[in-house]
Parts: sequence; C-alpha cells; structure tokens
Amino acid sequence: MEVPLYSVKADIKRAIIPQVIKLLVLGLVFYAALILNLWLLQIQTSLLLHLMIVVSLIVLLVLEVILIHTRFSRHSYNFYDDRITFRGKIAMFSDVDLVIVTKNFFDRKYKTSSIIVNKDFKIQHVKNAEEISKYLQQLVDRARRAVP
Repeated sequence: MEVPLYSVKADIKRAIIPQVIKLLVLGLVFYAALILNLWLLQIQTSLLLHLMIVVSLIVLLVLEVILIHTRFSRHSYNFYDDRITFRGKIAMFSDVDLVIVTKNFFDRKYKTSSIIVNKDFKIQHVKNAEEISKYLQQLVDRARRAVP
C-alpha cells in the first residue's frame, strides 16, 4: 500500500456548524408552514402533535450532525506523487489546470479555506490553505515535468 506524501483533515466544526444553522432555519420554516396549513384548514392541534414534530426535527438534526462528523473525521485528503484522494474520489495532477483558494463567510469566521483543484474535486474546510495550495502546485508542476 502506497503511503501518502502528505495528509490533511478538514476542520469538523467548520463543516458542521453551517449545516446545523441551515437545518435549523429550514426546520423552523417547515414547522411554521405546517402549523399555518393546519390553522388554515381549521384543524385543531394538540400539544402532543407539536412535540412530535419538534422531536422529529431534532432527531433529523442530530442524525445529520452524526453523518457530517463521520464523513469528515474518518477521512482525510491524501496527497501522493501523482494524485489526491478523498473518500474514493481521485484527482490526478495531470488534470489540474489551476489551483484556486476560495473563502466564504464561514471560512473567514473559522479561519479555513477551500481549494478548487479541478471541476470535480475540491478540498474543503482546511486550515492553512495557502500553504497547502503552494505545496499542491509544486506537486502538480513536478508531475507535469515527469510526464513526457
């Protein structure tokens, strides 16, 4: 088994917190829409129904957090001589045209960045992205020189 030259993990907090915020907002919208529909249909709702809806939304939120945590904690971005891998996805250095570092609101807040390697492969939620992108560019240049 080939040993990676370098390995980096995504910041789990950066991956989880925006998803939790998004799911909370969507859950509140869903809950409000459901209550509005029941009110417009003049259907009486009990406290038990409200509790069941809220508990269901909380369970879905917890399941999503567990799935995201599992996705990012077990896997890392592995750099080899000719490729990068993450969860079975492979980006060959010969397919890389330009390495681009991007930041959004949450990246700035958590001091992370994303690196666009090609149209199908993106290194997300990593700290020290500037250094990683320089290293990645060196690997890409080396791989190009090695290919005749």
